[in-house]
Amino acid sequence: MTLPRLTIDLDAVGEATRLLVADLQARRLTLVGVTKCVDGEPAVGQAMLEAGCAGLADSRLSSLVRLAQWGLGPRTLIRAPQPGELRTAAQVGDRVLLSDPGAARVLGEHAPGAPVEVLLTVDLGDRREGVLPDAAPAVAAQLAGLPGVDLAGVAVNFACLSGQLPSQALFRQAEDVLATVSSVCAAEPVLSLGGTCVVQHLDGYAPRFATEVRPG
Repeated sequence: MTLPRLTIDLDAVGEATRLLVADLQARRLTLVGVTKCVDGEPAVGQAMLEAGCAGLADSRLSSLVRLAQWGLGPRTLIRAPQPGELRTAAQVGDRVLLSDPGAARVLGEHAPGAPVEVLLTVDLGDRREGVLPDAAPAVAAQLAGLPGVDLAGVAVNFACLSGQLPSQALFRQAEDVLATVSSVCAAEPVLSLGGTCVVQHLDGYAPRFATEVRPG
């Protein structure tokens, strides 16, 4: 039986990445490349990094494991890990998106050396995952006090579970939330603004904080 074969044009991946990186840098934004559609294929990750990605991200731990085996990163897990995944997430994820201090505590217990960076997920209407904006300061304070993890900033998500479309008004709301937690961040606070769907809404947007997007 002949199995299907997928051929990936790495030059095309690199060129598309370079174009997007240049566009985002002109807006004072950075690109974190998501490798979900290729299951963390290291050759694709390498091409994206060489073209200017600030890091790689995936929702599948198996993909991050593949990227880690090739020494590619920094690596971000763009969803909250399940209880049975926390040890592996700590080992292969330089950053993890989550909103549960209990999970962050276990993550920190398994941190292999340097603290794992945590981006607090905040729900701005998509109802996928995250704390409501009013709860963010209290949860951020809990995360900031945990050993083995560093609070890096805030992450938001759009156009997924409930189809909440991104807008600059929501971007500003995310910045307002980050402003309320910035004092307990371990370093310069970061806003992780969302996936591919946000790119078409960036015209005229000037970020207040270090800001990234997560297209794939």
